[in-house]
Amino acid sequence: MELCFSNIAWDSENELEIALFLKGAGITNIEVAPGKLFNSIVDVTDREVLGAKTKWKKLGFDILSMQGLLFNRNDLQVFASSEAQKNLFNYLVRLMKIASSLGVLNLVFGSPMNRCYPTGMPYKKVLSDAVVFFRKIGDAAKSEGVYFCVEPVSEVHGGNFIQNTEEAIELVKLIDHSNIRINLDTSTLLMNGENIEQSILIATPFIQHFHISAPNLSPVSDQVIPFELIKSMLSKINYKKSISVEMRARESIYQVDDVKRATNDMMKYFDIIQN
Repeated sequence: MELCFSNIAWDSENELEIALFLKGAGITNIEVAPGKLFNSIVDVTDREVLGAKTKWKKLGFDILSMQGLLFNRNDLQVFASSEAQKNLFNYLVRLMKIASSLGVLNLVFGSPMNRCYPTGMPYKKVLSDAVVFFRKIGDAAKSEGVYFCVEPVSEVHGGNFIQNTEEAIELVKLIDHSNIRINLDTSTLLMNGENIEQSILIATPFIQHFHISAPNLSPVSDQVIPFELIKSMLSKINYKKSISVEMRARESIYQVDDVKRATNDMMKYFDIIQN
């Protein structure tokens, strides 16, 4: 199992201290939000991409996954005009090319407000349109050697499409593409009140990436996350892929301690099964 930490948990002024701590704890993979690496996804150069990869490599990290794909891009929509959907497709393809150059394996697609379907649209039509779109995304992902991971996101975050594990499984089964998988997220499981054991079991064939996160991306700790249960279930399904801590950065003065606490709590449980 590959453990990693998302860089949305800190600001640039704390990055070096946190990176040195994570490396010392034995975590040598990082998850990145592209908006924290580059000013413009559309205009980023190959040199800038190589620079980001080299920077983290020098610190001792591989960039394993990418999240926050559509942050501040509400103009890009799955269920909108053909032009908006085309723009979304081109943007995601661009991200997948960047991800491939960075060495990223998994792209996590949460972005609940970018995948809202219009009120009154029949759900059968929603699914059929989504399948067509995401199969094309799957083809692009396969050509870049990456996985595009659909993440169920609780309705609390404002979306209306793929809000729980069962809906994510239904969609991925319909898409039926080797490079369209699922990112399972503990915050969604907890906020939905899902049966965690059952959700992990039924999603097992489709899980490519796993987020350890607290509701509303608050600081991760064993006071909030049922680490023992998560560890037990991932061991039970013989999960050997990536698992990442995801939490939103608080004020700068708290960030280092938040990362240390989350890492220490996670490692109490997952160091035993880490490869």
